[in-house]
Amino acid sequence: MDVELRPITAAELSAFTESEVAGFGYRPSTAQLEAARNLTELDRTIAVFDADRIVGTAGAFSFELTVPGPAFVPAAGVTAVTVQPTHRRRGLLSRMMRKQLDDVAERGEPLALLTASEGSIYARFGYGIAMHYSILELERVRTRLAAPVEVPGRMVLLDRDAPAKVLPPVWDAMRRRVVGQLGRSPAYWGEVLRDGGFFDDSGTRFIVIHERAPGDADGYAIYRIESKPALPGQRPQRFLNVRELVTLDDTVRAALWQFLLGVDLIDTVSAFVPVDEPLRWRLTDPRQARTARLGDHVWARVVDVPAALEARSYGDRGRLVVDVHDAFRPASGGTFELDAGPDGAECRRVTADPDLSLQATDLGSTYLGGVRFSALARAGRIAEHTPGALALADRLFGIDPLPWCDSDF
Repeated sequence: MDVELRPITAAELSAFTESEVAGFGYRPSTAQLEAARNLTELDRTIAVFDADRIVGTAGAFSFELTVPGPAFVPAAGVTAVTVQPTHRRRGLLSRMMRKQLDDVAERGEPLALLTASEGSIYARFGYGIAMHYSILELERVRTRLAAPVEVPGRMVLLDRDAPAKVLPPVWDAMRRRVVGQLGRSPAYWGEVLRDGGFFDDSGTRFIVIHERAPGDADGYAIYRIESKPALPGQRPQRFLNVRELVTLDDTVRAALWQFLLGVDLIDTVSAFVPVDEPLRWRLTDPRQARTARLGDHVWARVVDVPAALEARSYGDRGRLVVDVHDAFRPASGGTFELDAGPDGAECRRVTADPDLSLQATDLGSTYLGGVRFSALARAGRIAEHTPGALALADRLFGIDPLPWCDSDF
């Protein structure tokens, strides 16, 4: 097929956005077009041009990812990946993915990340599920904390203009401690906080912060309250949906939960949280923290194995030789010796016999510590050639708590 793949210009951004959202089956809103102008890194876009029409799209955000250590690694946040229905099954997605990964490598980013609209697409490009999410639902009037939380400071509902000054420092302090979190640019924050912005949901938005002392915030929650119509004479059902719950310690997190569960005239509280969210262990009835949905969240793809493995720290000391088979990008695969410990690691290509064999997808899943090597081995995905190698890999790569990312991209 005679098509051209290249980055777009500013003048082509609207057409790019139109093509992207059409690939998901709808038309862009005014808010989405404005968000595209604010967020798109033009030099990181890939558009497929068939004559003068854009029929395929891909893009990336330039993120900083927190990895075990903690340490901070540049990473590509893959986004806007679509192919028009008229041009599917012609290899265009594979061409875009290959071009994008080459660009990631040239930029010196050892990792690429994405969230997937479909679970069957990205494994063939070397991406593996690295984090899961849970949506908890709690019937407010029946949910009680087993012990009241002594709030260390005070709760404050922010005025409309305050969040842009208050939230980013709290976020940045948190994301530097939590594996899997991403740095946020001013443009990204602008969309998080803009009414009708790219990350805006339905309902009325509120932001509550916890302050240990006036002007010293160490936690916040962004939530929305929405109502659903009821029969005549009945009170509408009201839902409080927690979109971000960000804290610097467990006590403040519990205090914010206590606040959220205490908001009056609410029937159901729901929250987008990690699968190891500790709230249920604080409840008199743990069943009130009902898992409404459990799904895959962030997928990871290792582009530069030595750089990625040397960037993080490890939970034990040991040596592993790992054979990484990378069918989609053979240059990223090979056999690597990892000499790792809590204070860092060295990794290099070798010709030795491997202790473990795995696919690039599996390395993406295990890299941040959210998926155990032994779990993938039981699923027939990882082969152990040296007895004890799986147990060592679990000790080296495992972390607690599990990696988590609050950001959409």
